[in-house]
Amino acid sequence: MVKTHLEHCSKCRDYYSSMASLMESPDEEFFPELEPDPYLATRVKARARKDAWGFKPMHWLRWTLVGAASSIAILVGVELGNSLYTVTQSDTGTEIVSTYYQAFSQQSIADQWQDVIQTNQGNDK
Repeated sequence: MVKTHLEHCSKCRDYYSSMASLMESPDEEFFPELEPDPYLATRVKARARKDAWGFKPMHWLRWTLVGAASSIAILVGVELGNSLYTVTQSDTGTEIVSTYYQAFSQQSIADQWQDVIQTNQGNDK
């Protein structure tokens, strides 16, 4: 994909060739030799010791709060489930059937309007 682009784009091709020639024979004036940091190993060891023995209170506190919240949520769910179970067990089958019958036997708004319209039409005659 890059090769295809370089074949068709002269600006990118020129830039690539100049960068490639620079990297093949770097000039010491532009790229001075880097010297290693003499204290790097000491700093790395100190950081490793600090991370290994460092106490992170916020990390543990966060997970403690998550665990406590999860436990409370489970207990509340179990208690709600038990209370709903006992409420549904106290109803008898006939009470449930009569409740459903009452809900479905009520007239809807459309039926009530139909009754009003028929009554008005009967009065107009």
